[in-house]
Formats: sequence, structure tokens, C-alpha cells
Amino acid sequence: MSIEERVGKVEKRVKTVEEAIALLSNLLASHDDRLEDSVKDSENLEAKMAALIDAQIRTEDKMADLEDKMAELAKSQARTDTKMAELAESQARTDAKMVELAETQTTTDSRTANLEDKMAKLAEAQARTDANTTNLENKMTELAEAQAIGESRLQNTNNALDKLLEAIKGAHQRIDQLENQS
Repeated sequence: MSIEERVGKVEKRVKTVEEAIALLSNLLASHDDRLEDSVKDSENLEAKMAALIDAQIRTEDKMADLEDKMAELAKSQARTDTKMAELAESQARTDAKMVELAETQTTTDSRTANLEDKMAKLAEAQARTDANTTNLENKMTELAEAQAIGESRLQNTNNALDKLLEAIKGAHQRIDQLENQS
């Protein structure tokens, strides 16, 4: 092999090495560009992760506040349920008092009818006693006694009705208080 051939081979090798160096330089520059892009992407990713962590912390705080509010709401609902139960009990007592009042009214009506019957009998007795003066005095005494009993019963009935009305008024006041508290 001649020198020229050797020089040609060496030049060819030098040219190949130069091309390889140029290619390596291009690859290195491309790699540097990609590395810079990767660093920027990494920085962006870190910023996004920090924002997500902050958002998660705020969400957890809001969830804790929400849980506290839900607990308060449950307590408030329990108090409302208790008040409603008390109101229902009070209404039941009022209803019972109203039934008692109706029964008392029925009894009073019956007694009043009985008193009216007795008054009619007294009037008949008075008509019969007009013929006999002695009988008249006896019947008048009986009439006075019967009338005193009737008035006493009527007075007792009136007193019972007054007490019952006071009890009903008290019940209505208690209902109003419960409703105002609600």
C-alpha cells in the first residue's frame, strides 16, 4: 500500500471522526435542550404538586369544619326532636283535659236536666199542697231543702268547671311557652 493510499485512508478516517464528532455535538446539544425542557417540566410539576398539596390541606380544613357543623346540626335536630316530643306530650295532656271537660259538661247537663225535673216536680207538689196548708208547709220545707241541695250541687259544679277552665288555661299557656321556645 502506498503512502497516498494510506493518507487517503487516514483522511477518510479523520473525516469520519469529524462527522462522528459533529454528530455527537448535535446529539449533545439536543440532549441539553431536552434536559433543560425536562428541568422546566419538573419545576412546573413541583409547582403543581405544591398547589395540589395546598388545595388538599384547605379541603381537609373545610371537611373538618363541615364535620363540626354536621355535629352541631345533629345536636340541634336532637333538641328539636325533644321539644317536639314534649309538645306532643303536652298536647296529649290538653286533649285529656278536654275530654275530662266534655265529660264534666255532660255530667253538668245531666244534673241540670235532673234539676229541671225536680223543679217541675216541685211545681206539681206546690199545686197539690194548695189544698192542704199543713201539707203545704211540709212540702215547702222539702222544697227548700231540695233547692238548697240543688244550689249546692250547682255551686260545686260551677266550682269544678272554674277549676277545670283554670287548668285548661294553664295548659294553653304551657303550650304557648313550648311553641315560643321552639
